[in-house]
Amino acid sequence: MRRFTVILAVAVAALAVVSATPAAEPTQPKNAAQWCKAWAKGDATALNTMQTLYGSKDYAKTFERKTKSGKVKKNLHGACVSATAKKLAAAKGEKDDDDEKAESAATAACKKEQQASATTFASAYRNFGQCVKAKQAKATP
Repeated sequence: MRRFTVILAVAVAALAVVSATPAAEPTQPKNAAQWCKAWAKGDATALNTMQTLYGSKDYAKTFERKTKSGKVKKNLHGACVSATAKKLAAAKGEKDDDDEKAESAATAACKKEQQASATTFASAYRNFGQCVKAKQAKATP
């Protein structure tokens, strides 16, 4: 009986230690595949975000497509990842519009410099990309 009491006490202590450990906090998805996986599982954050992007909380109905013969295509995860990646990239692209303008200005300046004197350009820069990088660095405060 004494052994049973000792074993029971050890088991209760072990349970207390395990239950006292905090559960890991859920992390926000980092890429389109993780967003789609979270949406398919029914994660609340993903459901709200995807409803904003697609106007629907229903994962399956959003990406089901019918072919000409009437069959339903169900590559749901692949369709979700592809569409979500495009939408996330477009959302990021809107924020980085100034960077694109700076790059196009630097590219135009380098083309002009290269056309003016190819030998001077070759001695100043290893390649065209190095010129663009240098021009962008000068333009950025």
